[in-house]
Amino acid sequence: TAYKINGLKMKIALNILSGIGAALIVFSTVAILTCLQPNVSMAGMCLGFSSLVGAFGAIPFLIGAFLSKWRHWWIGSLVIGIVFTAAALFVLLQMLVPVVGFWVMVLAPGVACIIGGIFMLQLDNRRKA
Repeated sequence: TAYKINGLKMKIALNILSGIGAALIVFSTVAILTCLQPNVSMAGMCLGFSSLVGAFGAIPFLIGAFLSKWRHWWIGSLVIGIVFTAAALFVLLQMLVPVVGFWVMVLAPGVACIIGGIFMLQLDNRRKA
């Protein structure tokens, strides 16, 4: 029927949206790790920009993953969140940043992905029961 075809198209579009968001988060994770290079003169700005890109990736990733209801997005969300948070913590501890607000801004995309992954797992378990 037409409803199933349109629903399938929407699900594919939401999965593509999640994939683009995941790619942005992965890009920002790599960019965060390059902030410690010796030739980076403005490491704080590099870290802030990288986390901003991660935040712009986390929003479409989580929206697409929640709405598409694909069964395995929670695994990707947890993995991406843990890797992003670990990379950001590593860089923040190396730079000895004393400002708590900066820590919150940098860690927010990773923590959002971890919390979103936990919620997606709970929703997946409710659907199975």
